[in-house]
Amino acid sequence: MDEVCEIVPSQKGNNKINVRGYLMIKERIRGDKYYWCCKKKRLESCRGHAITTFLDGLHYLNNFVDHHHSPQASKVKVAKTIAQIKQQACETRDKPAQIIQNNTVSMSQDDHPYMPTVNALRTVIKRVRKAERPPQPQNIGEVDVPNLLRLTLTGDPFLVKDFMIGANRILLFITKTNIQRLSQAPYWLMDGTFKTILTIFCQLYAIHAPVGSANSRILPLSSLCINDEYGNDEQFSLMLRHLFALAFLPSQEIPDAFDMLKLVMLPEANEVTQWFEDNYVHRKIRQHLRNGNTTRSAPLFPPELWSVYDLIETGVPQTQNIAEAWHRR
Repeated sequence: MDEVCEIVPSQKGNNKINVRGYLMIKERIRGDKYYWCCKKKRLESCRGHAITTFLDGLHYLNNFVDHHHSPQASKVKVAKTIAQIKQQACETRDKPAQIIQNNTVSMSQDDHPYMPTVNALRTVIKRVRKAERPPQPQNIGEVDVPNLLRLTLTGDPFLVKDFMIGANRILLFITKTNIQRLSQAPYWLMDGTFKTILTIFCQLYAIHAPVGSANSRILPLSSLCINDEYGNDEQFSLMLRHLFALAFLPSQEIPDAFDMLKLVMLPEANEVTQWFEDNYVHRKIRQHLRNGNTTRSAPLFPPELWSVYDLIETGVPQTQNIAEAWHRR
């Protein structure tokens, strides 16, 4: 009784055992005796079985009846790797790609063909994590934040406020340290999301602030949907890019620069140029004066609001993309 059999853990508790290269599943237990049958018993009618004695946390082989097929060492290694992936998915918040990479990087080339596809492993991770979550509450009153989620990993309070305003409920998560960081930050980035939270809540709203120099990697990004001519006519496209580039000028220089640019704009761009002028630069003309001058109301979005010149000079992000990316994690 010296031969020790290795247990291959299962997330569902139905652990398998590796007996001489064969994966076997538990049939029954009698005292300290464990009875195992081949994993392929139902599919291939294999009659291979084994009996082990459980002693001091180990399974010692008592009896072994051979199988009608050859053992596959790779299958055992694959089962162990999948079990490790499931365990890491439960214990960490690492991304699926990182978990898969961590557990498969050391596998031999002979074992890789027996592994499920990356998409299948992602599904496994998603399923395991979903099973670990508490059931979805059906209304605001059923929301009960577990004690584990009320504290940070260091034991500091995280859920600092849970209050009702009429029929509405607000949960505020923050730490004292982060309050200090917000008060000392040169700027805040704020973003809300509607799709990644429980349907009984309207919104998850997050406030971000730079800590250290990590945010220096943020790059500006802007996009605008225009008609097909923008993509097909290079001259038209170039002139409109000049229009968008006004955002990189100091706000007080934008009106004069726009007036100069308007003189050379193509006729095809008149409509978008006028729209841009009315809403972002001069606003519509309110009155023509006798001396030839005009008076205008303030634009809906004045240059001071959308010029990124000062942001570039001070290193402040020009978009809230980093906050939006956090919601997708």
